[in-house]
Amino acid sequence: HYCPAMAFGQVERFISMIGVVGIGAKKLSLLNIDSIEDLYNLSVAQIESTSGFGRKTAQSLFDQLRSRIRSINEGVLLAAIAPAMIGEKTAVLIVGHIPIEELFGDEPVDPSRLSSIKGIGPEKQKQLLSFHRQGKNLLRLLREHGLEIKTAAKSSESSSSAGEVICLTGHGPKTRTEYESLISAKGWR
Repeated sequence: HYCPAMAFGQVERFISMIGVVGIGAKKLSLLNIDSIEDLYNLSVAQIESTSGFGRKTAQSLFDQLRSRIRSINEGVLLAAIAPAMIGEKTAVLIVGHIPIEELFGDEPVDPSRLSSIKGIGPEKQKQLLSFHRQGKNLLRLLREHGLEIKTAAKSSESSSSAGEVICLTGHGPKTRTEYESLISAKGWR
C-alpha cells in the first residue's frame, strides 16, 4: 500500500543521508515528488519553475544530487535507500557481510545469509528481501547519474583517513545532522 507521507519521508531521508545541504523538508515538499526516482528525473528548469526555488538553488540541488553519490560509502548508501527500519548502523553491519551490489543483484540474496548476521532480526530480513527489486532499480538509476560506491576495501586503499573518528564540538554554519551526514559520506565516524 502506498503512503504519501512515507514516500516523502524516504526522499527526505535520502537527501539527508547523502549529505545534500540547503534543501530542507519545506523546500523539498514544494517539488511535489513521490520518490527518489522522481527527484532524479527533475531538470534544473523544472526545479527552478517551482515556486520557492531560484536558479541558484535549483542548480545547487541538481548538482548536489549527482556529486554526493560519487564515491559514496556503501553503508551510507544502503541506509539512504533502504526501508526505514534499516538505519545507518544496521546498514553498515549488513554491508560488512554482504556488499550492496550483491544485496541488490540480479537475484535476491539467500535469506540464510541475512539471518547469519547478528543484529538482523526476522523483520529487517523480511523488509530487505521484499525491497530487492526496488533497491536494484534505485542502484541502476543512481549509476545513471554518477553513482560510485566506496566499499570498505576501496576506502581503506584510497584514503589514509578511512576509519577516522571525528569529534564535533562548538557551533558552525551547518546543523549537527548535516555535519554527521557529510562525515558519514566520507566513510568516517
